[in-house]
Amino acid sequence: MITLVSMAVLLAFLGFVVLFTDVRAKDTRFFDKDVTNCLRGFWCIIILLVHVPTDYQNFIQDTLGSFAYVGVTFFFLTSGYGLALGVKKTPEQIRKSFWKRRLPKLLVPMILVNIVRVLIKLYAYEEFLPLELFGITGFVRQLLLFYFLFWGIFRFFPKQISMDVRCNVLCCCVFAFSVLVYYWDENPVFGWPVESLGFAYGVLLARNKEKFVVFVQTKWFLKSFAACCLALMLGVTYLLFKDVVLIGDYIVKIALAVAILLFMLLLTARLKIGNPISRFLGEISYEVYLIHDVVFIVLSVVYAKMNSGIFVILSILFTVILSVLINKASKAIVSWGSKRISRVKLWQKN
Repeated sequence: MITLVSMAVLLAFLGFVVLFTDVRAKDTRFFDKDVTNCLRGFWCIIILLVHVPTDYQNFIQDTLGSFAYVGVTFFFLTSGYGLALGVKKTPEQIRKSFWKRRLPKLLVPMILVNIVRVLIKLYAYEEFLPLELFGITGFVRQLLLFYFLFWGIFRFFPKQISMDVRCNVLCCCVFAFSVLVYYWDENPVFGWPVESLGFAYGVLLARNKEKFVVFVQTKWFLKSFAACCLALMLGVTYLLFKDVVLIGDYIVKIALAVAILLFMLLLTARLKIGNPISRFLGEISYEVYLIHDVVFIVLSVVYAKMNSGIFVILSILFTVILSVLINKASKAIVSWGSKRISRVKLWQKN
């Protein structure tokens, strides 16, 4: 009963995050920063759910967590979308501030989380693992690789090569990477051959944003309904064939993610979303992704016999609290570093 009530609270919370719309949301445009931030807030909770330790899992949590791979795909999508849209609007940023704007935001939170993780493991397992201070998760490793590819293609390709061609080359590289990772058994460096394709989806969406906006203007309901039916059909197909090599665990899985993302894009093209909670979660979504496993360790050690539903709720609560602290600390460090660099440059000029 406790698990059922806890999961009902979780479902109500997720429903509120997605469905409740405030006044600010009414001014949003298709897939702008506010909309993507709100959706990232929703998906970061789903990703947390899939990693709940086996001893504390339940049917509802496990069912929701089954869609976590779509959430990771969405995170890659928004990264590729943001990069391509930024270069599309201001091409000069690729030379002046590409790495300066992105590396600190990726690496500073990760270093802080690594410090917390090492300290927690020292407390929980009485093991000091200093090498973990320099660890970079698979998601960030892949994101950095794609950043490097993006930067290289848009920075060094001859100027006469159009943006469309550059985007096509980048997407081909991402798809080739996906196939390589899929067939690379026991790969110790990279993972997520299906999810990482989201980066290419994001680049393609940014390149064709205006065309997509025009596409949804007519017969929106019919197109949304068709995308929903396609997602449901592919969902059933995936359940039946998910253990089949290549067909089920790769091709159908990719098709299902694309269908779900297409349905989501169609809905958000016409329906407004956004509220203070979803924006708040979106702001700390990266930190939630980084630190939720640390919270699992603490709860598992301190409250080993905890009810599944209570474990899930407390995991979300404490993950959010720690994520806020990491987020604020990271911003303070990045801001301090930027000011120091600016002062040094000013001093050198003088």
